[in-house]
Amino acid sequence: MRHDRYINNDSGAYSILPSWVLDKVIEDARENDAKFVRKHAAILQALVGDAEFVARVVVDEPLTQAEQSEWISRVRWPLRVKCGRLLVCGGFDPDTIADLEEDESAFVTVPKGDYTVEVLTYLNTMNGLVLHAEWGPDARLGAWFRRDHAGRAMPSWLASDLFWDPEEDPGHESEWRDFAASYRSGKLAIDASTTSFVGVIVHLLREETPTDLSKPGKDWFFPADAGLRRPERFPLGIPAVGCEDTVSSEVLQAIKSGA
Repeated sequence: MRHDRYINNDSGAYSILPSWVLDKVIEDARENDAKFVRKHAAILQALVGDAEFVARVVVDEPLTQAEQSEWISRVRWPLRVKCGRLLVCGGFDPDTIADLEEDESAFVTVPKGDYTVEVLTYLNTMNGLVLHAEWGPDARLGAWFRRDHAGRAMPSWLASDLFWDPEEDPGHESEWRDFAASYRSGKLAIDASTTSFVGVIVHLLREETPTDLSKPGKDWFFPADAGLRRPERFPLGIPAVGCEDTVSSEVLQAIKSGA
């Protein structure tokens, strides 16, 4: 089972919560975040910024080759989903959770059970766009893409980032500074077939004895760089299904006007 959901977020974190714990979280009012994580009733994930993203919940099936090879950070933690309903929520604010509790469309229905959850983050997220700097200057996004995928049109999420940060594509800065003209003339080849990409995968696994669990931070949020790794090849991105665009409006407008 796969289910994609666009997550609105104005917080430097997000939470993964089974519905049975929501009333307890609301009543607790952020007095003791640790108890929910310790009791495997919540996964709290830190972000480097407050950008929105698409979360994909995957249950009872393996990841695709792209989903497995392209992630840049990973958290593993047990979660008790005894209610069969899961909420992925921007932040961990009791008032926001109380509002979402009344919105049935905010939940993903999954089989009841105790799971090990893999939370996988991808390069096209705010976390990825910041944390990739830890891999050094040869991981500048445009140059990295051009080395690994020479002659291929760029995914639209990458164009969206380079539009705002041309220095990530050394030697092509002037083309990005006049993006609309460069796109129309063909100087910049952009794959506009997909404009919504999965940023996070929440992979529910049935494991009797979970191993290789991640370590929460002192605040019991898992750090943004937990399990950080550099993929072998530049990740092209995982297309989202039935979700809002995750590409910037400026790039979308230029693509549409130049089509």
